[in-house]
Amino acid sequence: MASEQVPAVEYEVAGAVATVTLTSPSLGLVAKQSLLAAVQRAAADTAVRAVVLTGSGRVFCAGQDLREHADALRDDPEHAFATLAEHYNPIVSALATMDKPVLALINGTCAGAGLSIALACDLRLAAATARFTTAFTGIGLTPDSGLSATLARAVGAARASELILLAEPFSAEAANDWGLVGRVVPADELPATGRELAARLAAGPTRAYATAKRALRQGWDVTLADVLAAEAVDQAALGATADHQQAVAAFLAKRAPEFTGRDSGPVEEAAPGLAAQLAARDLVPQQLRWREARAERLRQMLRDGQANVQADEVGGAQRPGRVPVAELHRAVDGRGVSDALLEHADGLQPQQHAQPAGGEAGRVPYDDALL
Repeated sequence: MASEQVPAVEYEVAGAVATVTLTSPSLGLVAKQSLLAAVQRAAADTAVRAVVLTGSGRVFCAGQDLREHADALRDDPEHAFATLAEHYNPIVSALATMDKPVLALINGTCAGAGLSIALACDLRLAAATARFTTAFTGIGLTPDSGLSATLARAVGAARASELILLAEPFSAEAANDWGLVGRVVPADELPATGRELAARLAAGPTRAYATAKRALRQGWDVTLADVLAAEAVDQAALGATADHQQAVAAFLAKRAPEFTGRDSGPVEEAAPGLAAQLAARDLVPQQLRWREARAERLRQMLRDGQANVQADEVGGAQRPGRVPVAELHRAVDGRGVSDALLEHADGLQPQQHAQPAGGEAGRVPYDDALL
């Protein structure tokens, strides 16, 4: 009698916590598809207020199945890396942008894209026996699935460069010392510790968590003024929720708050005039949305060779009307668009700097400039 095949990903909901378990040590096609489906399922389930992602046995996630990758390089090299757009990027985006906290329980080996996936989670606990490596340069590749950005933000640029360029393995203790994980516990205590923390998150202010996650993401590529403006609008919105109001009352009464993750009544009752502002801005100030749209448009134009940006040569002194070439590299790589680059990018100035359709080369129509 044939044994029953173990699914590549297991999905379980207990109370308000969804647990996604990778049962396959590496990510082949079925595992990637199953993981994406499980993450999307957890994100869409309004009864789920916290998500746990973990592995099984001695492996959290060893990254891409290299046998499958080798077959793709041999049989269809042109599309061998299509899995990034089809699977890895959506998985990472879904974890990072989910409107509920995601906890990674790193039970064992965490390598390559597995490390990228762990860093897309909001919190990380590691077993003392866990081992980490970036792995990518060891097989002649550059980091993907967001690792080039998320690793530097977790451990700092200098440490990230060392970990990526040398691709040497490191311990859970080192990961904790460097800030990559928040806590290290004995391997046999990791499940219970994870359940306790997940239950705490699931009982917390879900909407405030979602807003805080978005604010942290936006803080990567915006000015301080934009961040301050966005935070002010977000706080006003959260101040109108039942979670916040009862938490304040609980504090004054010296009792523990009980969060539901739901709004209270109409926002207008708590903050007159705020409802229209939120509807128009979707919790993000207009200038922040404008900058984000301009930055993304510029990135695409730079990749396509359409932006008329004058750059200095590497190592040369910056001249008026030009930007450092390093800023162009950062923008093309998706690592950030500076205010200076936006201001010097010919095709992306506000309406008065744009041309009607069919205008000068290097400029864009008014509608594109306004996005």
